[in-house]
Amino acid sequence: MSASFAGFIIWMAISADGDDPDSPSIPYFTVFMAIWATLYLESWKRTEKKTACRWGMVDFEQEQQPRPEFDAISFFRESPVTGQQEKYFPDELRYPVLAYSAAISSTFIITVASAIVAIYIFKAFLSDPAPYGKVYFGSGNPDDDSSFALGSIIGSGMNAVQIMI
Repeated sequence: MSASFAGFIIWMAISADGDDPDSPSIPYFTVFMAIWATLYLESWKRTEKKTACRWGMVDFEQEQQPRPEFDAISFFRESPVTGQQEKYFPDELRYPVLAYSAAISSTFIITVASAIVAIYIFKAFLSDPAPYGKVYFGSGNPDDDSSFALGSIIGSGMNAVQIMI
C-alpha cells in the first residue's frame, strides 16, 4: 500500500511539473522503490517462516508420488542409486517428444512476433503523410483542434486485441 501511495504522490508531482520526464522527484522515487522492494521481500520471507513454524511445517519435505500418466510406460531399469527396478522414459522416445514440443512453441512464438511486426507496419502506414495513408478523424486538417490522426489509436487497439488473443 505504501508503494502505491508513494507512486500516486510522485505522479501528482510530475503532473504538476507539466509531465516532465526528467522531473527531479523520479530519482527519489526509484530509491524508495528499491528499498521498499527489498524490505517487502524480507518481510515476506519472515512471514513465510513464521507461518511454517505455526503450522508445524518446518523442515517438511513431501515425498514425490509417481505421476499417473507416467504409468503407461513400461520401461524399467536398475536404479544406479538404490539398485532396485524403476520406471524410466528412454531417450529414443523422449527426444522426438521434445522436438515436437519445440516445433509447436517456435511456431506460436513466430506467429506472435509476425503479428506484432504487422501491426507496427500497419501503424506506420496509417501515420504516413497523405496521400499514402494518413487517416484523420474530423476535418482532416492537422491545424484543426478537433481533428486528429487515427493511426496511433488504431494501432494501439490492434495491439490490445492481439495481446488478448
